Amino acid sequence: SLSRFVFGNNSLQLPSEKSMLKVRTLKGQELFHAAGSIEFDDKGFLYLSTGDNSAHSGNEYALIDERQGRIAFDAQRSSANSMDLRGKILRIKPLADGSYLCPKGNLYANEDVILPPATEQEPGDPAFLKKIKGTLNAVSVTGVKPEKTTSIATQQLKIDSDSISTTDPVYSSYGRPEIFVMGVRNPFRISYDNKSQTLFWGDVGPDAGVFDSLRGPEGYDEINAARTAGFYGWPYFIGPNLAYRDFDFKTNKPGAYFNPLHPVNNSPHNTGSVSLPPARPSLIWYTY
Repeated sequence: SLSRFVFGNNSLQLPSEKSMLKVRTLKGQELFHAAGSIEFDDKGFLYLSTGDNSAHSGNEYALIDERQGRIAFDAQRSSANSMDLRGKILRIKPLADGSYLCPKGNLYANEDVILPPATEQEPGDPAFLKKIKGTLNAVSVTGVKPEKTTSIATQQLKIDSDSISTTDPVYSSYGRPEIFVMGVRNPFRISYDNKSQTLFWGDVGPDAGVFDSLRGPEGYDEINAARTAGFYGWPYFIGPNLAYRDFDFKTNKPGAYFNPLHPVNNSPHNTGSVSLPPARPSLIWYTY
């Protein structure tokens, strides 16, 4: 839960609490990755990191177990789910009445959207459901460079989008307007640099110590950077966009490697868009 309070007389006025936003999670002893770092930028936007809320015991590679009863082992339901707030970095502007603005330029926001406080968000209200189903911001696909670039921005925004047709279903994909960064595992600490207008975060990778030909790459920890909204790969890619394989846990057989230019979320636990934006590589990555 993300709340705002009045601070007065050198103390936090607890009765003044206004609950702005709630991220619904699964509860359980083995469910990890809560993240929970917050930062403001010089425009008054607040960034909130959330983890993938998953269990990883006995699964040191991509968390894509789609079997019934194994939802806690499928990060496609959270990190790769465009209609879920877990496994993300959200960007909002808090408003005085407890509501908040989702700014144009978020991953699924092509215009400013104001959402009511958490206490007034009715999941069954058609008007509310319409507001939280934003359309993809095309900059996240095309990788258009800002007017001023830095080495960080150049690396982060250099996306080979030449092979992505304008008729690709990714352009009609949808998601929550609060999402700035999608596809993260456990972004436990974030930082915003106002001079370069860049968001930085650390992300802890899985525990795999070696490459596995049936599953994919070894685990990497990451440092990431974003000047524009984007998808950062988990649970399909890690580090420099190294791809995992679409492993079938029912048959114990590996499928094809995921394609970072065309990520697809076919999990039965996914409640969002099937087509996802091209994955962005990490700024820095290092092995377990």
